Amino acid sequence: MSGYEKAVFISYAWGEDTHEREAIVNQLDLSLQRRGVTIIRDKRDLGYKGMIRDFMKRIGEGYCVIVVISDKYLRSKNCMFELVEIAANKDFSDRIFPIVLADAKIYEATDRIDYLKYWEQKKTELNEKMRGLSDLAHITGISEELNDYDNFRDEIDRLTTVIKNMNTLSPDILKDSDFQQLYDALAQRMGPVWAASRPSTKNTPPPHRYLMTYHSVPTCLFRETLFSPGASRTWKNWKRHCSPLPCRKKSRGRGRQWSTRQ
Repeated sequence: MSGYEKAVFISYAWGEDTHEREAIVNQLDLSLQRRGVTIIRDKRDLGYKGMIRDFMKRIGEGYCVIVVISDKYLRSKNCMFELVEIAANKDFSDRIFPIVLADAKIYEATDRIDYLKYWEQKKTELNEKMRGLSDLAHITGISEELNDYDNFRDEIDRLTTVIKNMNTLSPDILKDSDFQQLYDALAQRMGPVWAASRPSTKNTPPPHRYLMTYHSVPTCLFRETLFSPGASRTWKNWKRHCSPLPCRKKSRGRGRQWSTRQ
């Protein structure tokens, strides 16, 4: 299983470091990492010359994705691409863990219509620019973006309706608990994945012990050691005349060979 499959992705709109979006994501990132959760953020993990669209598709395939919904998120073509990709990979409501910021207007139908209008306007503007071209050949990238705008317009109401119907708790409640509720929800879903990634203990040797071995031990002495009231005293006598492998010493008795083995 790859590191990406065991990781939790964060999808959010970048902002200034002092802005609420960036601040809450930084706090969340640190909180989950302290609990041993691997976090993937494009700002940190994409890398120089990394392919942005491929990375966004990988986020869309994530088993668990924390989506920080803000007004900027719902108007960002990259963020909306990630959200639509998550939905395209099925089990949308199971795989997302939303944090809805105060400026995200998703709880009233009239507000959600504003987002539909926004993407309709973006599509109209791009169409008008395209009509000014004398030749529509070789505009694959532009056509792809136009198709994205169509998808955003078609999906934004459905996806934000799913999110608004979730009890996502307020950002303040989540921060006050050090994101404990969010971590618990992640652990419930990721538990089997995280458990499968831990090293198996099936063939793990027992804890460090010294085991006594013997060579040519008289049966009567062996029986006395195991079963007689003086067993503890006999054991101490044996131990005093033994040394760890590979060294061996003769006992002070009749030359019996004793050793310890780990």
